[in-house]
Amino acid sequence: MIACRKAVPSPGLIKPLLLFLLLATAALAVVALAAPRAHAASGDLVAWAPLYVGATTDRDALFSAARGPSGSLYVSGISDQSQANGRLYLAKYDAHRELVWQVAYRPAGTLSASASFLAVDAAGNAIVAGSAWDGAQSDLVVVKFNPSGTVLWSAIRNATGVYEGAGGLAVAGDGSVYVGDAGWGGPRVFVVKYDADADPAHPGKGLELWSHLLKGGGSSPSVSEYALALDGAGSVYLAGDRSSVIGENDAFILKLGPGGSRRWLLTWDGSAHGFDTAEHLVVKGRAVTAAGNTESKKRQADVVVLRYDTAGHLRWARTWDAGARGPDNVADMQMDGAGNVYAATNAWLSGNRQKIFLCKYAPSGRLIWQKGYRGTTGELGPDASGLAVSKAGDAWVSGYMARPSDLTQFLTVKWAASGARRWARPWSGAPAQPFGGQAWSCILTGTTVVTLGEAFTAANGSGAELTWRSR
Repeated sequence: MIACRKAVPSPGLIKPLLLFLLLATAALAVVALAAPRAHAASGDLVAWAPLYVGATTDRDALFSAARGPSGSLYVSGISDQSQANGRLYLAKYDAHRELVWQVAYRPAGTLSASASFLAVDAAGNAIVAGSAWDGAQSDLVVVKFNPSGTVLWSAIRNATGVYEGAGGLAVAGDGSVYVGDAGWGGPRVFVVKYDADADPAHPGKGLELWSHLLKGGGSSPSVSEYALALDGAGSVYLAGDRSSVIGENDAFILKLGPGGSRRWLLTWDGSAHGFDTAEHLVVKGRAVTAAGNTESKKRQADVVVLRYDTAGHLRWARTWDAGARGPDNVADMQMDGAGNVYAATNAWLSGNRQKIFLCKYAPSGRLIWQKGYRGTTGELGPDASGLAVSKAGDAWVSGYMARPSDLTQFLTVKWAASGARRWARPWSGAPAQPFGGQAWSCILTGTTVVTLGEAFTAANGSGAELTWRSR
């Protein structure tokens, strides 16, 4: 089983209205997990949990989720995020939404750590990947836990003078682990393959089997990696953006064979002297699908969806524009059981208002439908961050709703496969501390859709939260 999520923006990138929430003047109430309702209607809140509030007022948040064996659910993120105290966080729930265990972990020799990506193998081992701060720079960190939450091994990749962190994660059927370095606009990125087991010669360390380096082009090389995926033949794919010889950044997809050798490197250039990126990646059968953004000096950012086959041939490219003068960007991209592609996007309208869209493409690249949601009168509009799609084509978009009162709300919107909107549900936080928050991603499990993120309080900063809603 594989679950890869995109990296989440740092607190500095969150809108100023969200930072105001950290100054709210009310204390956090410690509330028990709500009891499930016997007959919840579609979209009803079935349960919620203030999963973790760290020991300090620094940020606690959940970014990624993955399904495990026997209906279990794993979630990961950060606890007490700061350069002096942060820890990567992992928790496990059973099929009845009961918390089994939770752990906050900081590798030896580091001052702080955070987890951006999560994957669970067939045996129920959980692997998290993110970054660790050693006092001088950020390093790539990978940690593997057994089904009981005990650390099996950890690996830190340290390149002197270069800032590193996870840009993608996947686990293969044999338990081997693939991790991509985010790069963050530096001169190069890499992908590493780790053995499923620890390195006997170095207890507590993962055994690195191979690595592959990708450099940026031109006189001022830069490259960033945002997504990683595997195919059934053991090949690994990376997606991101990379500088070219003429000084622009193009979207790229890199394919490596099972042994780490390069099969092909493809770039996509939407316009001369523009900036193009591939931020989400799904490999299914012989289809390699990426979604990102494209912009140039002549136009604001638009969304782009690219389809290649596994041999590296471009089958189609589709750009999407909401029609407003503001920029558009892609929040997430998924596929249903029939191979249709769903892209959740954000559009900025006049008057500092926002609107989310869900676009559905056929396997041929034809746009089947696009549906928008802008909230109700008086709201500033929604912002999408996560997307879950069922095999039948129902889709759930998670994010937050911005309001003039400087209060944000968890938001989940469901669309049917036909494009009909079924429901839109906000959530302001626990009844005793309704200060709002953000959902960073969502996942389907059993009869519910789970959203995860953070809710804002005064006493303990932002606390990690997750909700279950009836599908």
